[in-house]
Amino acid sequence: MMNKKPLLIFPKPIIADRKKKDNFPFKLKLPTREEQIQRIGPRWVQLQKTLQNQSLAIGPTPTGTFPELMLVFELAGSVEDFFIAVNKVPDLYFLKEYETEFPADDFFAAESDKPVPGRIFVSLANQKALKDLQRLWNIYIQPDEKQYFEKGLAKFKQFFGQLRDVRPYSILDRIRDTGLETYILELKQQGEEWVKFEIEFAYPESSPKREKGLKEVRRLLEAHKGQVLEDSIVDLRAIHYLACIAEAPISAFDDLTENTDIKFLKASQVLYFRPVGQVILPERKIDGELEKYPESDEGEETFGNPVIALLDGMPLSHHPALEGKLMIDDPDNYEATYEIGSRKHGTSMASLILNGDLSDNKNKLVRPIYVRPVMKANKMGSEYFPDDILPIDLFHRAVKRMLVGEGGEAPTAPEVKIINISIGDIFRPYLLEVSSWAKLLDWLSWEYYSQCRKFNR
Repeated sequence: MMNKKPLLIFPKPIIADRKKKDNFPFKLKLPTREEQIQRIGPRWVQLQKTLQNQSLAIGPTPTGTFPELMLVFELAGSVEDFFIAVNKVPDLYFLKEYETEFPADDFFAAESDKPVPGRIFVSLANQKALKDLQRLWNIYIQPDEKQYFEKGLAKFKQFFGQLRDVRPYSILDRIRDTGLETYILELKQQGEEWVKFEIEFAYPESSPKREKGLKEVRRLLEAHKGQVLEDSIVDLRAIHYLACIAEAPISAFDDLTENTDIKFLKASQVLYFRPVGQVILPERKIDGELEKYPESDEGEETFGNPVIALLDGMPLSHHPALEGKLMIDDPDNYEATYEIGSRKHGTSMASLILNGDLSDNKNKLVRPIYVRPVMKANKMGSEYFPDDILPIDLFHRAVKRMLVGEGGEAPTAPEVKIINISIGDIFRPYLLEVSSWAKLLDWLSWEYYSQCRKFNR
């Protein structure tokens, strides 16, 4: 009989010191203040005109207010804790930053002709914030003995000295590396006339500002016969994520340049437009493959409650290798979309977790595993994320239901310590910045750490 020991023994947690990374390991060539005045000075006037033109193009909201402007600051090197200084400027809302590289030029260069390391800062600004930035710039252009930055704003001197460019956030920024253009092209080739897509919004701290942004984008969508799927709206403050699924005529995406007259594409509150319901697992015949899974040993039974959860496709729960070893929780009835032959990835992952290496018939899991289907299957046998719910919302609700319960109900698998997620969105690779999905997983691991600690005692 198998020795029924605990699955894992976790070490006691400790808090490690966070090491600071150097801004850059080698000296950068930067422009002089006079050169910066010539390069950057005219940008502030241009930004004021851009905000005015954008306000006229999009039009006022029903309350009579005008949209804000999302700004992109391209910085050579980095300025430590700059976002703290940004937050001290009224009406300038820091949204995100990420590392990048710039080609060397006459003003910015690195050693040995290397690319110039840099950072991108994105902030939301209105007319007053632009005037404050202009005021700080006017302090920077003064001789050193006449410069005086108020408390907490001294970082702007270094920032302006390393500023490579400042410009409005564009449609290209909103679709860069999202796969939206490929997604639209594929749908057009299939003859589709409508398209569902994700809208991720800027996330100011003010709840009324977030509500205002959502209302303005909804209004702009409706002006082009589009709509927001109301049940899809997610506001998750823990990771600063506000998003929804929208639907619009596919022709709205014919022109993805700044020359387009589709106003919702230029909405200043939008960070990204992304595809939804992406096919993750293509059709693959598994006839004959199921026989490779080992059948359960006669008399072998699982015991106890699940400590491992699988968020994946629907598995073949009655296969001899899995029979009686899965606790399937399918509150959304995704099973209804699956035929037997479509239950590929969930079956494979469940068998791998339970049985391990097929060549080793000794190390089998003796506890059942908790399975929450998070994908559907189409008529072609491919498994995909639903196109009427955001993956972040789906995974958040799944983990919450499992560990603490939802809708006043008891948790479905409160002793789970390990969650296996072996699927991903092909249009969300790790590029430059951590995705909202990755932020969610990181936050979930922290938020529900107390559950693991409770059951480890």
